Amino acid sequence: MYLVMEKAKNVDEFVRLVADVLLAGYRVYCDPDELTYYYITPDEVSDYIDYIEMDDDEFEEEIEGMNDSDVQELREMRDGVWLPKRLDTPDSNIQFTWMEEFAESEVESIRVANEILHVLSGRRPFACFRQVVGYHNLEKMWYAYRDGCCQEYVREELGI
Repeated sequence: MYLVMEKAKNVDEFVRLVADVLLAGYRVYCDPDELTYYYITPDEVSDYIDYIEMDDDEFEEEIEGMNDSDVQELREMRDGVWLPKRLDTPDSNIQFTWMEEFAESEVESIRVANEILHVLSGRRPFACFRQVVGYHNLEKMWYAYRDGCCQEYVREELGI
C-alpha cells in the first residue's frame, strides 16, 4: 500500500471527491480546513491497526530493523490516521433511505415508483432495486441522485 495525500482546489471539489471515494467503499481521513484527504480500504486499516494504536515509543521500537519502504508506509499510515476527521462509507440504512427517497421524489411514474418501493420491502432489496432501476433505464438518474445524497452526507458529517 502506498498512501497519497490528495488536495482539492475548493470545498465543492473536496466534497465531490470525498463522496466519490466513499461510494467506492473506502475509508477517508481528511482535514476539511486544508481540503486534504487520503483513503484506504477497511481491510488495510485492520492490517495496520496495531501500529496505529501504539504510542510513539512503542512504534519506534517496533519499526527498528524494518526496511525503509515498510517504515515509510507505516509512518504515512500513522500520520494520515491522525488527520482531524474520518469518514466511512454511509451504512446500508442510510443508502436504503436514499433509495426510498429516490423512488418517492425523483421517479415521475407512480407505477415505477411503487414497483421500486415494493422491491425495497422484499428480499434482497439492494439487488432488486438495481434490477428495477436498470429495467426502467433510470440508472443515470439514480447515480446522479445518489451522488448528490452522498455529497450532502459528507457536508453534514464534516459540518461544511
